[in-house]
Amino acid sequence: DVYVQVCTSGEESKSGCEPGEAVGIAQHISERCPALRLAGLMTIGKLDDPDPAPYFRALKDQRRAVAQALGVEEQALGLSMGMSSDFLPLMNPSLGRGPPPRAEDGGP
Repeated sequence: DVYVQVCTSGEESKSGCEPGEAVGIAQHISERCPALRLAGLMTIGKLDDPDPAPYFRALKDQRRAVAQALGVEEQALGLSMGMSSDFLPLMNPSLGRGPPPRAEDGGP
């Protein structure tokens, strides 16, 4: 299983393809690499940005585009987003990832 790393933050210090390249790479893996199974997409948000949501939203958009290009359901492709410290922001309902953070967990 492989994940395509997408540099959603635009930082030169991060590895990964540009968002616009994700579909082509995913198609290449699916069509020309029979020993590999495309499991999904991954990214790390911008270091020290208190709001990682834009980077993760960009990855969700790329997953939608890849799924459409490959003719699969979006949920068939996993997402690996961020570091452990990004967990609570990922729980934001606008990202479709579950309930909002509770105050006792460090949320608003």
